[in-house]
Amino acid sequence: VLMLEARTARVANVQDVMPGLPTDNPALHSAVIRSELDVLTSRSLARQVVEDTGLAEVPEFNPALRTGPASYGRLLFWMDEKGQARVESAVGDFIRSLRSTEDDVDRKEDPLLPVIDAYLANLTVKTDGRSLTFLLTFRSEDPVLAARVANRHAQLYLDSHVAIKVEAT
Repeated sequence: VLMLEARTARVANVQDVMPGLPTDNPALHSAVIRSELDVLTSRSLARQVVEDTGLAEVPEFNPALRTGPASYGRLLFWMDEKGQARVESAVGDFIRSLRSTEDDVDRKEDPLLPVIDAYLANLTVKTDGRSLTFLLTFRSEDPVLAARVANRHAQLYLDSHVAIKVEAT
């Protein structure tokens, strides 16, 4: 659980540099919450977490390291492995046909993109909209990894706020 700082305390003239959150205006309050939610689920923060935690080396999150049927292939449990592989190949070809060639070039140039996609698919950040708190959860087959990654995500988010404050000051 993360909580935004309302920044109501005033020290010297720091408020001119880093104004507080608009807790008195509900419309602005909602916009700030939405903005922070976007930052928490941003691809740039996800990339930092993936790089920092080594998720690119975990087959659960890196499709290039997986062997055997993919997750949707396992849904075809009544088929043998060759049948599952044929269906997966056909589905993969269909998905690739929907992507733009620019997207394919990006994926070839940046092998972390599929890992970041998998990471974001397993990340959930929620707020009730009435408070300044966020609930950040991360799913993994390994509960220890899930806890470590969720904690690292939160820490990198907090570190970015500290860096912004220092730079602004």
